[in-house]
Amino acid sequence: MARKLLYENKICQKLFCYITHSASKFPRICGKLKIDKPKVLLRTVVDFRFSQLQLAVYLNSILQSKAKKIKYIVKNSEAFKNRIKKTTINSDYCMASLDVNTLFTKIPTQRTLAIMKSKLVKNTSWKEKTELDLQDIV
Repeated sequence: MARKLLYENKICQKLFCYITHSASKFPRICGKLKIDKPKVLLRTVVDFRFSQLQLAVYLNSILQSKAKKIKYIVKNSEAFKNRIKKTTINSDYCMASLDVNTLFTKIPTQRTLAIMKSKLVKNTSWKEKTELDLQDIV
């Protein structure tokens, strides 16, 4: 696909080389010994340095322009802490914090792509960052 985008002059040679890194391969998984928790002997480490991370970073830079306009996105735990500090919770309410990585064990890919497509159609500010068409992104 990247070669097609280069051929259609939607991306430049430099970007093509960046997102199709010649040493690209699958992420490597290794284990490191853990000394702080006696019941867990190994900490799993995933090395993405030579994977398709560059392509993900590029697409993320395009999609971030859309994410900045969503009211309920929190960048990190520090931003969440600062936002929640100003919030008053009624005594009959209960606040819960959820790890979203464990909530989405099986994301429906086609539905996710359809939602992304509809959001990108409604707000075209992402077009200022790239020459790619909607079908190139989704």
